[in-house]
Amino acid sequence: MDTSNKFITNINTYLNVFHIKHKYIEVLTGWDRNKVSRILNKAQDLKLSEADILAQSLGKDVTYFLEDPYHFKLHTERDYRNATIRYPNLPKHEQKVAYQLEELFRYYDALVNLKL
Repeated sequence: MDTSNKFITNINTYLNVFHIKHKYIEVLTGWDRNKVSRILNKAQDLKLSEADILAQSLGKDVTYFLEDPYHFKLHTERDYRNATIRYPNLPKHEQKVAYQLEELFRYYDALVNLKL
């Protein structure tokens, strides 16, 4: 697998694991919906400058998405366990909601600080 392919595959894995919508990428990168779709579906060649913008929009470096993607899933599971530890008195389904709200507010900060 070439580097560009691995990068896009890992980006897509990351988006799926963290439940990030393409619309979020559009907002952060300033790209139109068609461009985001073409890049994420590997229908358009990815330039290094675009890879850098895409990685930075997710708060990461390009090299982060060139590693093996297994750590995305481990990170999510660890965060969920931490939410369970932080909210031990909540029922399991409410712990999951609490974790999801924490994630929402993490992305909210990124959107609020966005300069269009």
